[in-house]
Amino acid sequence: MVRRPSLGPQEEVTFPVAFRDLATDDVRAIHSWYETQQVGLGARFVSSLDLAVGLISEHPLSCPVAYRRIRRVLLPGFPYALFYLSQPDTVIVLACLHQSRSPRTVRKRLRAEPNPACSGLAQLRCARH
Repeated sequence: MVRRPSLGPQEEVTFPVAFRDLATDDVRAIHSWYETQQVGLGARFVSSLDLAVGLISEHPLSCPVAYRRIRRVLLPGFPYALFYLSQPDTVIVLACLHQSRSPRTVRKRLRAEPNPACSGLAQLRCARH
């Protein structure tokens, strides 16, 4: 049996995650709605969002492509998904949308996004970092 040499501890590489203004608006509206339904549910939503942001920060190419180069990560415990672009040095979140939306509606919303490299990005770091 041939054994591979140990590579030792690997450095963890994370990419900054930036939210487009519309995605930030999505998250705020969803958080507010959950808080009106039950106190503390909005905080649980944010915790789920933090997990998803952490995943795409550490493994931006691990989630499936939903439309053209735009990928989708599901929020655990909630019927929402983040739609994002993986760039060489950053991850850009374009939208946070309910999964029951029709694919046509999602594509229309994602096509309406201006160039993600433009200004107007709200920086967000995962709460775990």
